[in-house]
Amino acid sequence: MSENSDKKTKLRVVVCGGGIAGLALASFLSKAEDITVDVYEAKSEVRTIGAGIAIWQCYWDLLKDAVGLEAKWCARGIPAPEWEQMKGPTLFRADDPANTHEFFQLDISPTVIPRTMLLETLLEETNKRCTIHTEKRLVSYFANDNGTVTLSFADGLTATADLLIGADGVHSQVRETMYRDTPELAQPVFSGQLAYRLKCRSESLPPDHRAHSRFLIWCGDGRFVTSNMVGEFVQMTAYDNVEVAADGKFCDDWVKQIPVDEVSQQYSGWDPELFSLLNASSDASRWAIHTVRPLTRYAVGQVALVGDAAHAMTPHIGLGGGQGIHDAFILSQLLMNSSIDRSSLGNALDVYDQIRRPASQRIAQWSLECGLMYGFLIPDKKDLPPDSLAKEFYMRTDWLRNKNVLNTELELAQNELRKSLQRGEKCQA
Repeated sequence: MSENSDKKTKLRVVVCGGGIAGLALASFLSKAEDITVDVYEAKSEVRTIGAGIAIWQCYWDLLKDAVGLEAKWCARGIPAPEWEQMKGPTLFRADDPANTHEFFQLDISPTVIPRTMLLETLLEETNKRCTIHTEKRLVSYFANDNGTVTLSFADGLTATADLLIGADGVHSQVRETMYRDTPELAQPVFSGQLAYRLKCRSESLPPDHRAHSRFLIWCGDGRFVTSNMVGEFVQMTAYDNVEVAADGKFCDDWVKQIPVDEVSQQYSGWDPELFSLLNASSDASRWAIHTVRPLTRYAVGQVALVGDAAHAMTPHIGLGGGQGIHDAFILSQLLMNSSIDRSSLGNALDVYDQIRRPASQRIAQWSLECGLMYGFLIPDKKDLPPDSLAKEFYMRTDWLRNKNVLNTELELAQNELRKSLQRGEKCQA
């Protein structure tokens, strides 16, 4: 564990998982001199997968101030996002070339940045005051009589802390241990959606191809494709819906390299621009999208969950990473409250669960519904006229127009914490 005297340290925190949510939490907590943070990562190095990550303005503003994201972005010669000028994805019907038409455009948009850049920024901030341990795969944890929690790793070593944060993703071992008596919540479940990821260099496309300058969602019966620019590349994801087994399991590799034409042939009768875009890719991979069923608690005892470990969701609003950052912000601010120490830790964790669980689970449901609507798969919404369909999308994204959404939620959380402490409650941790 990090070296700090007991007199100075009010909380010893262990974060299990060195992904975006885990490093965001560690970097936020690193601002508190009376909290020590150790990050345990299962792999041999902290790294991420995937090309780009969508960052909405509320999360950009947070990371700009907290970890200097915008300064690092601009240092690469890339201008900061001009949020007021940005438009969201354009949705158009693309499965009938004779009747291709736009039917909705979101008037707000995230910016898409390389995942590696975000991770490196968080890692740099985390390294200032936190200790990162690699090749530490968690096996289980157990609570001690003195109010601490002990972690056991695959290499036989252990660590003890006042608080364990599970930020170990959809395969979370922390969640599996927390819900060992409820296996249907402990394990991830196949969403019924397959995502085919492809990319091509923009220079390989005709100059007038619409994918050059617009974030597009190519919609059709039962499936859809997203395309957007990330640096010099057009990044594409084609989504298909398949039947889910009764046990919720996907009986093949979760990630698998496949031939490009296995994807493009599914769209051979669609808009020719989409077909040519898919065929311009040099390789493709298939990802089985797994989620987490709605949990009954995000915090039990001295253990809490953040990010995909708590609410792995479909990617159809671009909020999976953002919600992990959101969790990290609210939880870190509660833990850094001057009234919180070992004896009142349970109060902070109860408020975190009370605030973040319903909010993140609602967004996970909205994301799932948006994906189904892109493929016209919700029966009572399939044949809605364009203006009615637009209202459905607005309803699920309207909260993102509130630039102060994080501070509003934090104020609510701090008020709930204050009331809990004033009532003299000592929640069990």
